Amino acid sequence: MKKNITINMLGRLYAIDEDAYGLLQQYIDTLRSYFAHKPDGKEIADDIEARIAELFDDLKAQGVEAINIQHVQDIITRIGDPKEMDEDEPKEEETAEQDEEQSEETSTVNRLKEEIVAYFDRLRKSGKRLYRDPSDKKITGLLAGCARYFGGDPLWWRLACVLLVFITFNTSLSSGMLTPFTWTPLWLVLIYFMISIITPVAQNPEDRLKMKGKDVTPQSLAQEVTEEHVQADIPQFRQSGAIGCVGGFFKIILLLMKGFLILVCIFAGLVLVTLLAALIVLLTMPDLFGDIEFATLYSSAVSPTLSVVCVVSMAGVLFIPLYCGIHSILSNTKKLLPMGTPQRLMWAGVWTASLIVAIVSGIAIGARISIAEEKQDNMRHEAYIKANTHNGVFINKTDWDFLNQGGWYLLVAPSNREDHYTSDGEYYTGNQNVRYLDGYSDWGLNYQVEREKTDVAPGTYTLSVVARTNGKGAYVYAIADGRKYMVEIPANGNTSGNIWAEAKRRLSVADSLSSNPDETYYQNIVEANDGNGYGWNRVEIKNIRSTKGSVRYGISTKSSFTGTTFAGQWVSAADFNLK
Repeated sequence: MKKNITINMLGRLYAIDEDAYGLLQQYIDTLRSYFAHKPDGKEIADDIEARIAELFDDLKAQGVEAINIQHVQDIITRIGDPKEMDEDEPKEEETAEQDEEQSEETSTVNRLKEEIVAYFDRLRKSGKRLYRDPSDKKITGLLAGCARYFGGDPLWWRLACVLLVFITFNTSLSSGMLTPFTWTPLWLVLIYFMISIITPVAQNPEDRLKMKGKDVTPQSLAQEVTEEHVQADIPQFRQSGAIGCVGGFFKIILLLMKGFLILVCIFAGLVLVTLLAALIVLLTMPDLFGDIEFATLYSSAVSPTLSVVCVVSMAGVLFIPLYCGIHSILSNTKKLLPMGTPQRLMWAGVWTASLIVAIVSGIAIGARISIAEEKQDNMRHEAYIKANTHNGVFINKTDWDFLNQGGWYLLVAPSNREDHYTSDGEYYTGNQNVRYLDGYSDWGLNYQVEREKTDVAPGTYTLSVVARTNGKGAYVYAIADGRKYMVEIPANGNTSGNIWAEAKRRLSVADSLSSNPDETYYQNIVEANDGNGYGWNRVEIKNIRSTKGSVRYGISTKSSFTGTTFAGQWVSAADFNLK
């Protein structure tokens, strides 16, 4: 017993089996897909439907109560073959008015014949094409389509791909390459879905014939439509033997892969939403990611319009592939219709445009941020210089703290901001933590620093200093009662020196070391700088007479003060002692 339905064609009612109606509707839709693009395609489609209605009238005249699938198959064969479209036409004699109407009908039929013949001639010239096969799909139908196109059983194609994934997974695991950019199985899965997205689905009988490499003729098209309905009515029996076992195992693998892909899509969606939200916040509220000063500079450098364009384009780049992937999964589960070629091209074009706009706007924003950062760095550097400029001389905080705490006054300083005025790490005892006066400049040192000792009782004094330099023209000096005393610092560079030589001499006298409490002290001096010393010399200025209660002393390389041009780049001094 079959279910019958009633259809309306051109105002006439016909009783037809439900499966016969499905076959007829699919065939009409197949022909309409071509004629819809013709200038007068609607009229041609109406002629096709009128012709079918005439054939249905013939069946009713023959006493057929309900049209079944065999009747529809016969009509498809007659409509599909232009040579048979006017077979079995009544040849009764008519009046002149009827002859005129028949002539018009014949003209319409001939035009329909020409259109159909031209259509199938065009399709006949088309060759074999690659489609995804929805009738034998496990995920997207790509491998079944490849089997149709290149030959072979779809099952072996699937097994080969699973085997390839397992081999590459084992290789990546053994080599330790588990990052997203070097993990080969992940790239294989991504390539599979990318090819699936750009490969069309065989949606109609015409596509399925092209996928199989068969000529598209009226007979083959009608046969394909009929076979599809026949196969849909045939129950699928379970396979047995080795093929059944392999197929069952493969179905389990595919089920696990589908679950994994669903989880990956969910995770990717969450990550993309998070990234997009962070990008929106970064571009619209930069003060949340940095200080207020940078946010102000960013807002003045990057316009809101540019930020919005970048956000929208990035959203397109991120979410269009995600949408296409979800749509592909849902279409494979038959919850959505597959995308047609125009829709695929549209999304590909939108994604490409979004990518170009995102790259251009991102470069523009990056360039403007770089300018803002450079401007901010300059402002901070100027503020740092201003905060560390003392008496008109730029001094970093460490140098200033040492000079200020020691009572030193910088009279003359190098002009280069990269120069320094104190240092540590090469003290003559090898102690790396002792800081000392140290003037340095690559372009010729002009350096003078001094301090004043007050409440000096009248008398004669000696100034003892340890110092070093790498060029002649550096002096230790003292000024008392308006008189200047100077002694030049020996230019030993940063090796040896008389302090190192004296310590070495004392250690060489073995008898004196047995009871010398300063043995460790001298040992450290000798071993400093890998046993080479750091070039320190003890310098003394004797017979400094003071009667006014104060003495000024320091070091200088200033030629107008010393009367000698300094020939080095640096000078160091420490342990000033006036006694």
